[in-house]
Amino acid sequence: MQKTKKFKLAALLTLMMTTAMASTPTPHTWHTVNSNNGSWNAQLQMINEEGSFVTADGAPIAEFTINPKQPVEYGFVLGEGDDFNVAYTLTLTEQNAQNSAQFASKTCVFVITAASPGHPDIRISTYNGAECTFADTGRGENFFVA
Repeated sequence: MQKTKKFKLAALLTLMMTTAMASTPTPHTWHTVNSNNGSWNAQLQMINEEGSFVTADGAPIAEFTINPKQPVEYGFVLGEGDDFNVAYTLTLTEQNAQNSAQFASKTCVFVITAASPGHPDIRISTYNGAECTFADTGRGENFFVA
């Protein structure tokens, strides 16, 4: 009788672990967003096809804040059935003590696509003196703002 209970418990734990693993998305690429100066609000947004963004523990992420001491890493998960015509944006706006009614904050907009696997095609728009760059790490791209 004791062996039956142990077997049932082991089977239940195996089923729970398998279900949890199956529901955790596997990122296609990993990215780190870094601030070289100041605090920045960031937003990730799909603009073509399906996809999602996750933290290292698999939690969804779409908005976050960075500063020089606290970069943020996210994984990009392809949607089911995507044919690699995927595009998304990463928008970063510097936090400003002045709440101006005008668009005066430094802002970086990265439009992120790929010509093919392993060949990123990233376009950058900069506003109000922002410095916006990226580096290809081989497992994704890292983004830098100042």
